[in-house]
Amino acid sequence: PTQTGVSERRPGGEGGRAVRAWPSVTRGRVSVGGTVEPWRLLDVTGKVVAEVCGTGRDIDLSRLAPGVYFVSPASSVKRDASGVTKVIVTR
Repeated sequence: PTQTGVSERRPGGEGGRAVRAWPSVTRGRVSVGGTVEPWRLLDVTGKVVAEVCGTGRDIDLSRLAPGVYFVSPASSVKRDASGVTKVIVTR
């Protein structure tokens, strides 16, 4: 199977990323890891569509509509752009 993804460089490199999600383009499942938990999954309007505790978890996003979502720390400690990761759900 062919794997696809979207990679975006941020100023200052990857060292400050608080949350990671892979693959970045999915039809349903993603794994979430990083230095911060709990985390939230937000839609493009900023609405929270999921809140999850724990990292290194495999999360099923197949119930979500196709589109762009953002994985963000739930706390206000690390809410800058370097702490957010984009996930694209396709069909």
